[in-house]
Amino acid sequence: MEQIDEFTEFSPEALSGLKQRFMIGANPDVTKINVNTASLNQLAYFPYFNRNIAKGIITRRSMKGKISNIEELLDINDFPFDKVKIIALYLEF
Repeated sequence: MEQIDEFTEFSPEALSGLKQRFMIGANPDVTKINVNTASLNQLAYFPYFNRNIAKGIITRRSMKGKISNIEELLDINDFPFDKVKIIALYLEF
């Protein structure tokens, strides 16, 4: 439900109405990205990352080894901290 706020095409009133009437009954099946094995292009294609963040992840794992959790990514420049809860849903470690 938190991702509904990303629909900037809708007015705040419309989003509020959607939140009141829309619900998710079960967690959808999501294809997750493994940050320890994904390529630069796979990471850069992820909607919440850009090429610089993807490069930061590749550099981090090549210098320090396996990434174990989302917190280890927070040191990467320009990492979208405000979206960390949503991003964590789509990553495997």
